[in-house]
Amino acid sequence: MRLGRVSETIMQRSILKLLPVGGSGGFIVPSPYETCAGVNLEASEDVVFSDVSLYGEEEQLGIFAIDRALNEVLIKGGIPAGVNIGIMLPRERDEVFLRALVQQMGKSCGRWKVSVLGIQAEVSPVLNQTVIRVTAVGTIEKDRLVQKPDKTTGRDIVLTKWIGAEGTLRILRKERKALSERFVAAFLQGVENWQEMLPA
Repeated sequence: MRLGRVSETIMQRSILKLLPVGGSGGFIVPSPYETCAGVNLEASEDVVFSDVSLYGEEEQLGIFAIDRALNEVLIKGGIPAGVNIGIMLPRERDEVFLRALVQQMGKSCGRWKVSVLGIQAEVSPVLNQTVIRVTAVGTIEKDRLVQKPDKTTGRDIVLTKWIGAEGTLRILRKERKALSERFVAAFLQGVENWQEMLPA
């Protein structure tokens, strides 16, 4: 693909065409080159944001970025509402990879039932890995934002599910050949199923 923002043709057939439109958890992308916010607030609500950047080569990179950003909104006490996505590709990446990446991200947003508020993609001459930036937005009741642990508030920090699932999955996908020499296939497949634990 050529350097700079992807062409409108690529944007239409390999990005926008893959994202379902409308309904709860639908996607709001008004034009290929416009980023917009579309979160409705009640009078008693505020907005909470989370910003995540990840780099790597796997097609699931976008899923990890979305999951991490939306989980951070939850940690702050918010209810996830939508994401804004920026994709930067190295010159060597092709449209097939971009399409697979967007398809995975669309599925992730569907699982979370959140909207894509905007999406941009561009090819950079200075990158040697793909970079995904996700800004997640959520709603929260006024004065309920969780800033940091405070013993005087009476709140507890509660850990559920697994620590390190995202990192373990990324290592598995990058080093599967080496890991398969030490672990049986059934065990590695069990780890692969951890993907379902990432949302929430």
